[in-house]
Amino acid sequence: MKKAEFLPFDPENWPRRSHFEHYRKSGCSFNLTAKVNIRSFLDTCRRTGVRSYPALAVLVTQTVNRIPEFRTAVDADGRPGYWEYLSPALPVFHEEDHTFSCFCTPYDPDARNFYDALTADLERRSRERGILLGEFPPNLVHLSCLPWFPTTAFSLELQDAGCLAPVITWGRYESADGRTLLPVSLRLNHAAADGWHASLFLRLLEESAANFNILS
Repeated sequence: MKKAEFLPFDPENWPRRSHFEHYRKSGCSFNLTAKVNIRSFLDTCRRTGVRSYPALAVLVTQTVNRIPEFRTAVDADGRPGYWEYLSPALPVFHEEDHTFSCFCTPYDPDARNFYDALTADLERRSRERGILLGEFPPNLVHLSCLPWFPTTAFSLELQDAGCLAPVITWGRYESADGRTLLPVSLRLNHAAADGWHASLFLRLLEESAANFNILS
């Protein structure tokens, strides 16, 4: 996959220009948690032997990359625009000492290749220690997982009000009434995206989970 290109907005034809400028000054961000039905996704994982954690990272990253507002950024010259794509930064948990390490796997539009690379990186990084492992490009989406308990809400506070990259965290899923619900939490900078974009992401994620087949 080639290096992600930064694409500046055309200031004369950018619908969210005033919104970006307003919320950029105020440093406003928001958190939202909703439950996504992943029953079909889990059935497919079990049937095909696919690991759910890296597969979810694939689904979430693919969905993020379908929404330009989630890829909003500012370049070194201060120009607002968006990345061609984002790559995930995500943790691997160390069961031995209950710590974790974060790493980045470059995005690949081929779901199977992306899944294989994520799985290999998870295995390799599980033997290493330290909070940050390897290189992290500027075009990141931050992913995390809290698999030990179901959550009804999750809020992440960042001191860096200028961080435009989305942060997406999912908790432990629960099954009831023929559905398996996964709590998915979004932390979004309001300069980059609004509630409509958050709901679009959740809807697209649930649709992608229902039609998931990484082997196709």
